[in-house]
Amino acid sequence: MDNKPTIVLVHGSWHSPSVWTFVTPLLEKAGYSVYPILLKSPGMDPSPPDFHCDVESVKTGIEAVLDTGKDLVLVMHSFGGVVGIEALKDFHEEMVNGGILAPTVPGKMDEEPARFISRRGKILHLAFMGTILLPPGKAMWRVERATPPGFQLDGEIIRVLDGQKRFYNDIPTAAQDHWQRKLKTQPRPPLCSKLSYPAYRHYPCSYLLCSLDSAVSPTVQWLTARNAGIPEDRIASVDAGHNPMISQPGAVVRFIRKAAGEVMSVL
Repeated sequence: MDNKPTIVLVHGSWHSPSVWTFVTPLLEKAGYSVYPILLKSPGMDPSPPDFHCDVESVKTGIEAVLDTGKDLVLVMHSFGGVVGIEALKDFHEEMVNGGILAPTVPGKMDEEPARFISRRGKILHLAFMGTILLPPGKAMWRVERATPPGFQLDGEIIRVLDGQKRFYNDIPTAAQDHWQRKLKTQPRPPLCSKLSYPAYRHYPCSYLLCSLDSAVSPTVQWLTARNAGIPEDRIASVDAGHNPMISQPGAVVRFIRKAAGEVMSVL
């Protein structure tokens, strides 16, 4: 397990880390440490002004792993991809320098003191699922956007009314109802926050396209992945709805393991 990167998991809006329930034990069985991030905005009322509370959650999680000397793969689902990408802005200089932070005292980092300074981990790969890979200056939602069917807007708080069909259309009805009950409300301002950093241009990336997705169309997934510069051979597809980690955990784990550098078929 020590030689394998830690898998950092970032869930999407309206959801919680519970969506990784079936994926986590499979990754651990394969020898990976797993670090799920809890985004703060889902369920928050009153609303935060923007997505920075979620960005900070991801940044804090990444820092916690890197500071232990562990490399990591950042796995992001849906809105988690937006805040995950934005969080990586603060790691840009470190990434450019090959994961090496500048010494506190320039020119003083000789061999002797270096023995007492712990190794810092690196961000190896970004893995996206059901995510709209936004260009800088764009947001998932426009402020002036009318409330789409299936959503209820109360002030700045959005409730999903049709989660069974929108998010869980590929699992049995009783399971759909279970996950619908677990959905949180979602403040709108984080969804309207504009991306400022295209992390997908600076790190190796993979994308898992969900072919039965009713929340983000497969066409949009494909176009945003290609527009972000992800090579076709790094785009995999699974016959699943918006939450493949629930309906197809085995396929998701194979996708993540390949992103982590294992030599195996994509799915």
